[in-house]
Amino acid sequence: MSVLKIRNPRGVVFLIIMVVIGVLIALPASARYPSPEGSNAGVNPGDTVFNGERGLNFSTFQTMPPLEAPLWLACDDSGSALAMQTLKDSAVLSGRLNVGSSYLDRPFKLYNGSWGNSICIVSEPDGGIEIRTGTALGTDVNPATTDTKTPAVIPLNMNVQFKIDSTNLNNGNFVNPWYEYSLKTASGLKLSTVTNMNGDSVSLTDLMEDPTKNNNTLAFSIGDQNLNPEEGSYVMEFTAYNGQNSFYTAEYDFDVVRYTLAASVSPSTVQMGDSTTLTITGRPYTYYTISIEDTMEGKPELSPTGNYDIYVNEYEAVVHPDWSGTVTVQLNIPEVEGDYSRTTRNFYPKIYETNNPDTYTTAQITVEPGTSKDIELYDLPLSDEQYYCLGDTIPVEGTLGTAASDDMYIYFYITGYNLDSNGDKPSSPSTGVVDYDNSTFDYVKISKGSAEFSFDWDTSGTGLSSGTYTIFATTEPIGYESRGLSEEEVKDYLAVDLNDASINVKFPEESPGFLPRVTILSLSGLQEAALTPPLIPALSATGSSGRISNIQGIPSFLS
Repeated sequence: MSVLKIRNPRGVVFLIIMVVIGVLIALPASARYPSPEGSNAGVNPGDTVFNGERGLNFSTFQTMPPLEAPLWLACDDSGSALAMQTLKDSAVLSGRLNVGSSYLDRPFKLYNGSWGNSICIVSEPDGGIEIRTGTALGTDVNPATTDTKTPAVIPLNMNVQFKIDSTNLNNGNFVNPWYEYSLKTASGLKLSTVTNMNGDSVSLTDLMEDPTKNNNTLAFSIGDQNLNPEEGSYVMEFTAYNGQNSFYTAEYDFDVVRYTLAASVSPSTVQMGDSTTLTITGRPYTYYTISIEDTMEGKPELSPTGNYDIYVNEYEAVVHPDWSGTVTVQLNIPEVEGDYSRTTRNFYPKIYETNNPDTYTTAQITVEPGTSKDIELYDLPLSDEQYYCLGDTIPVEGTLGTAASDDMYIYFYITGYNLDSNGDKPSSPSTGVVDYDNSTFDYVKISKGSAEFSFDWDTSGTGLSSGTYTIFATTEPIGYESRGLSEEEVKDYLAVDLNDASINVKFPEESPGFLPRVTILSLSGLQEAALTPPLIPALSATGSSGRISNIQGIPSFLS
């Protein structure tokens, strides 16, 4: 026979306490029971009760001998009785439970000057209604975890379950039916029985299953509840009760809409190189296939990235709307050459229900000839006898291939002797252009719907030397080294001769050696004047014209 020797009695006492606590934790929670006051009005020690409940029976809380009247249910705050709720002699609540927020979720006991031993917890009931749908209820795809669970609009012909998002009501441990739903239709009719997704008639009353759990039995379509289902505003109401006494309600307002497949593009008229947005309207969480079946060159292409469930190629993809009932994708219009680039073309992307191809629609995209990326600069307004001098302001004018589809900018840079190989800023040639750095370019804005533009290049103070410079215009802030070739017969540049300031004169043909009349053809550029001085010797013995260069001062007969 072996003998157990106890060396540390205190440790044994601690062990016994822990075992007792473990046993208590393992015991099942207590539950409500039926009483004369209601099917769930009987309260056992350890139960949770809720503000708003009526007729609660606390008779199982009585001591032996019982506490006598007057009797209350009170919060035991270190021996002080607070938030006292009046009980009848039979320990039944005389009115509705109404405990202030400061005392919620704290232990309450019977009290009549002395305290009872059993406790319960008083809580404020909570929980709101949310919507459940998904493949288990007949959709093609489950909602994303980030999608709303309280949509403002529900499709008429879509199975949904109304459920509680989260709630403390389950802590009440109700043993009998304790909640119900009722659906108020657009016409004001209240429904307490519905035809569910399986075609069975089910009651929305006398329910006792966990209201937060998925329950396909309670899933139904609004459209199945009436031979002539109504669109409009609906209300679903949740009510919790103990017996005949309701103590908590939650309402969910929503609109019911009959979704039909539709599609549109914006903008609907575009040019090559542009993009447009295709918007599909349809039943939420239903697959729709986008198919671009046109045979003409330059048909729209799906962007390789977007809101796709399946991306097949640039001409086919599968998408689905969320609760909003819409989904958008980007369509790009490629640039083509030849006859197609010079004619107006219409394309018709097709959108159909993936699992029901007979349900389809189309959208129309009009592609006009030209492109807003094409630029043509007009020739400078000079005659054969005129030129620009350093210090002049040079009008650079041009047009886009077609009107701008939105506000945009035209960027300018110059190339020439001793300038950066990628180009320099015209107004500040010491600034070399950097691709996609707007500050290194001069630029002008073109408003939506406009095509023509102008830029005044002031050459004064630029530090340029006389010579030939080329000014370029581009729709993107990129320099010469990144410049693409312009389309045929489209000129996006101008060559500009800049000279030192001078006076040009033309000799009369009848007196090639004399100047009976002086016409100043160029004085610091394009200033002109006609003077009639005394005859003076020709400035040049040969030819019919001459130049006074490097002017130090204008002769007296020109002043």
